[in-house]
Amino acid sequence: FRYHTRRTVQQQTVADHTYHVLRIYAQVFGALTTDIALHILYHDAEHVSGDIPFSAKAADHGLKVAADYIEDETRKHLGWHQGVLSEEEADKIKCADLLEMYEFGTRECMLGNFLLGHSIRKNVRGALNAYSLRPWFHRVDEHEQEVDSWILALIHVAP
Repeated sequence: FRYHTRRTVQQQTVADHTYHVLRIYAQVFGALTTDIALHILYHDAEHVSGDIPFSAKAADHGLKVAADYIEDETRKHLGWHQGVLSEEEADKIKCADLLEMYEFGTRECMLGNFLLGHSIRKNVRGALNAYSLRPWFHRVDEHEQEVDSWILALIHVAP
């Protein structure tokens, strides 16, 4: 399970996460090419390493490099050889991945787990800022605002 080091209301498998990243990418950026879809399907090849928390990899560059290496080797073992993506395609995939975390954190808040949900949402917002100058970022911002409206609708406050 993802988020195995945190107390969550929801349980999320890598398959659940991957489905939502595919859905969000299509919703925010439009149709996926085969290369983009395959990259998303294999982007979290955590069969060997397990799910190393985002916050741990963000805090320790060496851990991130090691985890990326293990995931790359796992992908090769599974027979998938990563195609070449443009920088824009890779950035959009990362944003869809981050938006999925944002949605998960929002659902945690809505289910009463405010401390973890808010922490996830805050960390994702910070990570998304790295992409804010991209010409397509307004689509990411619009999706984030739509997700925020879920909470507003839940507490009956007009956006």
